[in-house]
Amino acid sequence: MGSMVLSKELNQIPRFSGLKPTTLKWLTERIHRIKVAKSNFVFSEGDSCDALFIVESGSIKIFKSLESGRELTIDIFYHGDALGEVALIDEGEYPASATALEDSTILKLPKEDYIKLLTFSDATSSVIRDLSLRMRALNRRVRELGSGEVEQRLALVVLTISQRSNPKNTETLVCDLTRQELSSLVGARMETVIRIISKWHKSGIAIKSSSGLHVNKTAIAKLLENKTKDLDL
Repeated sequence: MGSMVLSKELNQIPRFSGLKPTTLKWLTERIHRIKVAKSNFVFSEGDSCDALFIVESGSIKIFKSLESGRELTIDIFYHGDALGEVALIDEGEYPASATALEDSTILKLPKEDYIKLLTFSDATSSVIRDLSLRMRALNRRVRELGSGEVEQRLALVVLTISQRSNPKNTETLVCDLTRQELSSLVGARMETVIRIISKWHKSGIAIKSSSGLHVNKTAIAKLLENKTKDLDL
């Protein structure tokens, strides 16, 4: 069992920020916080879904293991994102694995308590909203993976990940994923991703840094615009 979570801490999670005080109090008595060290699993593909997990801090990678032995990263989840909720609702198994990209904390709500939470009208509306957002995120990933050439896919992924992990609206975006993680996200060989990033460095789109890939927001947006025009021709 992990540590208890206070109402004011739950209010920091977008899904729970609009709940009534009575609902929050009920939730604090049932939800708890657990720490997940870097590279450790939250759950594995094929496990029975027995709880709702919500990222409180850090980042969690969702991926599938392919028959070839490679991994395909489905998405990366950050603060406020729920893990495995669809499997929880349809009472199925986890369709993919979840592992921490860094030391992270997640909130865990047992399945039976999640089902009871849905009887609260204010909680139900937040679940519907979050599932709608998840559907949009899946549509985004389909667009990223189906965006033609690797450079366009990589640009879309870097732009999205940078904005989600660092939501401040700045001109310089920071993507702290490794080259291997980026290649898994775009479904390409790591050598190809390294070659594209090297090209970006030379053209001034990206800057080398020990803290991650620093990308010029205007330049990457212009690159995407040009790539889209090329595909329309």
